[in-house]
Amino acid sequence: MKLICESFYEWWHNEGTGNIDEIIFDRYKMTATLRGSIFPSSREKEIKNQVEMLKKKGFDVSSVTNYGHHLTASEKNFNMLKELFKSAFPHSDIDEVNTATYLGGESKEEYVYVITKIIVYFDNLDDIKITEP
Repeated sequence: MKLICESFYEWWHNEGTGNIDEIIFDRYKMTATLRGSIFPSSREKEIKNQVEMLKKKGFDVSSVTNYGHHLTASEKNFNMLKELFKSAFPHSDIDEVNTATYLGGESKEEYVYVITKIIVYFDNLDDIKITEP
């Protein structure tokens, strides 16, 4: 399970925000709760690189006052996430996408609609490619 979690974390870091809330295993599946945010920290360069990577992949990213950067809650991003998971993990299903409206944007005085949480079910763990530590 540790290798599955580490491999999935690496994949989400390379393909998404890199921010995972939790991974839960039960008898039949794995459930990953992912965050749509990239929190500000002392690693500004790493955050900037993550935001640039997401934008190069075509994702819309919004800046939120006091909460860093988030994936924008847009039809485009919802479709891209669905396609991203289905192409990488054919037996996965996005169960829920939570959103919120925060103060932010370029002016820091407008409201932005962002993704806060993505809950994904994985029915076949063989879809997750184990990477060597």
